[in-house]
Amino acid sequence: MPGVIRLNPDCILYDEDGHPVGIVEDNGDYRLLTTANSTLYDVAGNAIAVEEDVSGNHQLMTVSKSTLYDINDNHIDSLLDQKDGIRRLAVEAKAPRGQSIIIGNAVTENLDDIVRSYADNLGAIDMKVNGEETPVEFIFPAAVSGYDIALYEIRFLFGAQDILFEGDKFGSLNELTGGVTVDVVAEAGTTRLAEIYTNEDFLMFPTPANVILNNTGPKDILSMGMSLGGAVVLRAGTSDKVVVTINDDLVTPAISTFRVQIYGIKEH
Repeated sequence: MPGVIRLNPDCILYDEDGHPVGIVEDNGDYRLLTTANSTLYDVAGNAIAVEEDVSGNHQLMTVSKSTLYDINDNHIDSLLDQKDGIRRLAVEAKAPRGQSIIIGNAVTENLDDIVRSYADNLGAIDMKVNGEETPVEFIFPAAVSGYDIALYEIRFLFGAQDILFEGDKFGSLNELTGGVTVDVVAEAGTTRLAEIYTNEDFLMFPTPANVILNNTGPKDILSMGMSLGGAVVLRAGTSDKVVVTINDDLVTPAISTFRVQIYGIKEH
């Protein structure tokens, strides 16, 4: 019979320590077991056994703490993913002091995978609109098919006659009433990333701001990016999207430029 090893009844199988091995019933299951306690060891000489973890699952574990490292000697451990509650291997990477770390996917080697596009309202990218009575949405959607989009940055460009950092100004206008909101909309719900009412609110984004103040010229410029590091993904073929909503009347010569651009990487 294929796949079956048959032994003469007089044959006895032994492990390497000389203990007899036979078929033993274990909770109703038949297993190949030694008649004595045999111990398995890891490469460091730590005994390995089946133990119950905190979740009630039986895992093959060493009886003492063993450590796993990657090729660069970074410590690897099991961490609980806050998004779905699944434990995953995570590396405790070492980086030179002062070096920026982007969390998410590595930058693609295929330049065609780089995504750069404006959020728009029916093709229009100018966010100097009147959303006071009816809010106006500027949308960056997921791809129809073919690839997910891992978002790396949402960047605003804001130009005004004067950008005054006095705590209650938007450009040189008084503090907004409804504000400018930034949301990620997905099947699981809506996540609010930012609410902007004053110039200072731009500075709360998790990225250094680039501010150009020219008090003698026609306008000041603020370029501000919200770094997401690839942690937010718009899934292909879904209604996932980034929505920037204008809830005030921004149709005024005091504001010269207001638009937002999205940067990401295609995930095939």
